[in-house]
Amino acid sequence: MRSLLLAVLFVLGLANNPPHQESGSPTNTNHPESDKRGTKEAPLVVETHANYTDQETAEHASEVNERESTNRWNIGLTSAIATCAALQFFALIGQAVIYCRQTRIQRHSATIIAAQARTMARQAKESREAFRVQNEIAERSIAAAEKSADAALKSAIFLEKVERPFLMLELRGEPAKDEVWIVNKGKIPAQIVWYEPSGMPKFLSDEETENMPSAAEYNYGFGLNNSEVFNVPWIAPDGEMRLFNFDWRAMEQDIAEIWRTQRRHTYVLSTVKYRGMLNDTKFESRWCYRWYGGQYGGLRLAGPYGYNSYT
Repeated sequence: MRSLLLAVLFVLGLANNPPHQESGSPTNTNHPESDKRGTKEAPLVVETHANYTDQETAEHASEVNERESTNRWNIGLTSAIATCAALQFFALIGQAVIYCRQTRIQRHSATIIAAQARTMARQAKESREAFRVQNEIAERSIAAAEKSADAALKSAIFLEKVERPFLMLELRGEPAKDEVWIVNKGKIPAQIVWYEPSGMPKFLSDEETENMPSAAEYNYGFGLNNSEVFNVPWIAPDGEMRLFNFDWRAMEQDIAEIWRTQRRHTYVLSTVKYRGMLNDTKFESRWCYRWYGGQYGGLRLAGPYGYNSYT
């Protein structure tokens, strides 16, 4: 608009100020009339109006209507496309929001899973530590139990050795020592399970005496295994019982005759087997004596090692 106004002012200025003639040129003495272009009487732009026939007018109106209809369809289609695009955009925004929520939920779930994994790892570590501690406690308990069992076994062995009967042999009789007595020197009563009340006399020469077998062989006696020991009382601690009486007076002449003719010595030997009250362990008290005649005679300890022993 500003350019158009400047153009109009320029044209008006040229109309009011015609160009001067150069010197030496013929001068027009006749002054034409003033230039009236750009005025109302002579405007620069002249509006022209075409004259149309009725048919052209109808065709023009039809084209205008067709263009308007096309424009309306185009506007409607564009609006529909724009609406679909807007809906698609909003759908994408909704999906993005849902994806963001799902991402937050997944992130939260991953955080919870990681926390659970750390908790499980800590619990596994604590379980391993607890198992190690329990294993150490169990090992210490087993070691303590083994020590206790060993101590109990030693105590039982010691108790068996200490809290047991102990039948000692003693020679008694006047004027000759011709009686064998047993005395319980232990701490609990003793039950005799085998013994030979008559003794077993042996008549041995000097050579046979030197070559007596290491293990004594005893005659048939009375034993619980054969149910032949009965009415044998328990021998209490410090209790005693006469086990054997050597009737040397009835055998004096025979002993003297054997000695005079065969030079054989007279031995009597036997054993007594017994047990205590704590268990069925059997003990033995073995004895072997030699008879010496004369005024100061009697039974004297004799025989090889093992013939007089205690178990």
